[in-house]
Amino acid sequence: MTTAVPVAVYGREPSIHIAVNRGLLPDYDVVNSCTDLSSAKAELPGLCAGDVGIAPSSGIGSNGNLAASERKIPRFVLIGSGIPDPDVEQVTPAIMEAAPAVRIIRVSKEDMRLAGAVGPDVEKIVKVFREKLDKER
Repeated sequence: MTTAVPVAVYGREPSIHIAVNRGLLPDYDVVNSCTDLSSAKAELPGLCAGDVGIAPSSGIGSNGNLAASERKIPRFVLIGSGIPDPDVEQVTPAIMEAAPAVRIIRVSKEDMRLAGAVGPDVEKIVKVFREKLDKER
């Protein structure tokens, strides 16, 4: 049995995070979910660099249920299509500087449209994230 690849997610809607987390299992384990710019800037660079003292402030992600010594470091950061470009432009360089080996995967509105999504569609979001993750693995 293979171990799930740890990932972090930055997206807007907490209810979508929870459903996406479930949909990515068992291949991918969402260890931390950020739902706003301030938490993404505060948590993702440090966590990606190995700071296991960082727990998801959103309460979403498997690291929130683990002792610091058991927390996982994400290999990927997934950014949802609802995150505005200026926010992505603030978070992405900070992650890349802190943890150059961590790969950032952004889903665009065009990706979602091509997948057949009209509005937030968890199944389509999971499908697009999986396809992008599987290509990068």
